Amino acid sequence: MATEARTLERLQYLEALYRQGYRSEVVDRSLEKLVALEKEVARRELAELQERLRVFETQYQMPSETFYQRFRPGNWAIQRIWSNGASSTKCGSRFGNALRVSQRNRCDGAAAVRG
Repeated sequence: MATEARTLERLQYLEALYRQGYRSEVVDRSLEKLVALEKEVARRELAELQERLRVFETQYQMPSETFYQRFRPGNWAIQRIWSNGASSTKCGSRFGNALRVSQRNRCDGAAAVRG
């Protein structure tokens, strides 16, 4: 948690500097590279999760969203299946959202970093 807080503080510091007119080619290039790397990791993880969901949906012959809606806490067998597949739905959605947000933002990912 301390690392997260320090990272957020540093990002906020850079944001404040840039809002005051500060410019640095080194910072610009570094951020471009970092965002590109993070987007590539997110794309790869999203592809892996989508494949896991495809296998899950084929195995249980129902869309993961339908399974998610039918899930009832307390059913041990369902919870076991849930942990293998339906939780991937949430993760896949998170990665997909991060990629969509990054594509809408001018700096190509700053909002995904904040979220």
